[in-house]
Amino acid sequence: MTVASSLGFAMLWGGGVSLRRMGIGFQASSLAAALGVLLGSGVAAPSWTPPESVGERLPSPGGGKAEPWSEVDWVVYYEPYLVPAVAGLIAMVLIVVLLRAFLRAAEEDDREQGLLHCGLQATGLVTRVEFTNVWVMGNPRFTVHVRFATATGEREVVTTMITSLFQAPSEGTEVRVRYDPQDPKAVLVEPI
Repeated sequence: MTVASSLGFAMLWGGGVSLRRMGIGFQASSLAAALGVLLGSGVAAPSWTPPESVGERLPSPGGGKAEPWSEVDWVVYYEPYLVPAVAGLIAMVLIVVLLRAFLRAAEEDDREQGLLHCGLQATGLVTRVEFTNVWVMGNPRFTVHVRFATATGEREVVTTMITSLFQAPSEGTEVRVRYDPQDPKAVLVEPI
């Protein structure tokens, strides 16, 4: 649990506070906790002491009759196997979720690098700015509406922009736009 907590905290603060990063940090710390429960309960399972009778409770010393087990008794009986199985299932689901999140982030990074190297460049005009109240590594993130000219006509896009506080965009300022003419959603906006 200590490792899981530390992992979640490190991922949360490593690249700035954002809801997406908080979600990944929570999922990673939950994965570490599930793996810890899986390993710990799996190692402890062989030392489990079986009950004296299976399926019914022992009669009371006063001569009462033996009663059949309830559903709770059966759950407790199979607990040494259920806990590792449930923890393993949770770990597998979290591995898939984290893998998808990391692949999505890698795809976005690849798209951004592709735009930096091969994207067409234009000068755009900021028509609207909204502060998202999110800071990434000490820099604010903005949602900007940018209008720019392309070979096929004028386009307006809405995208996010992370800049230093001194380069914060405002309405009417010019920005550098890199875009892919084949993919209207692939746009990168940078301060000039």
